[in-house]
Amino acid sequence: MRLFAYCLLILPLALSLLGCSTVSETDTASGGGSGAPPAVPSAGESWTAGEKTGTISDSLCGPSHAGMLRTGSMGADDASCTVKCVEAGSQFVLVESGTGKIYRLLDQSKPRELAGKSVRITGQINEAARIIRPESLIPAGDSSRSTAPVQ
Repeated sequence: MRLFAYCLLILPLALSLLGCSTVSETDTASGGGSGAPPAVPSAGESWTAGEKTGTISDSLCGPSHAGMLRTGSMGADDASCTVKCVEAGSQFVLVESGTGKIYRLLDQSKPRELAGKSVRITGQINEAARIIRPESLIPAGDSSRSTAPVQ
């Protein structure tokens, strides 16, 4: 039990030294700072149908995998780093093109095959909480699969 508690204390420090950022509770509550999504939507927040385009990343690295890739233990590219971070407990997210906003994805299985790639997601979007409930998830620019459902 002590070892587990020790690891929980050391992990954020080690990750910050590797160049990745963690999001504080004040960042998530205010929706500000790092661009990371709030952890839990508040009651009464609305969901609307919509579409977003961006890159599948992970909630630990967000828009930049540079710090983790420098370690040499997280793979050779953004895709492998994303998958390894998710395997270590992070979540798949969408880093929106143009704005850099980070949206948590409620479906955590389909994004694995598109990790590190530019995608187009349609589904229910909670802008206030920056969460997407994907209905379709396809590579950006792939018009031949415009209705590929999330399974």
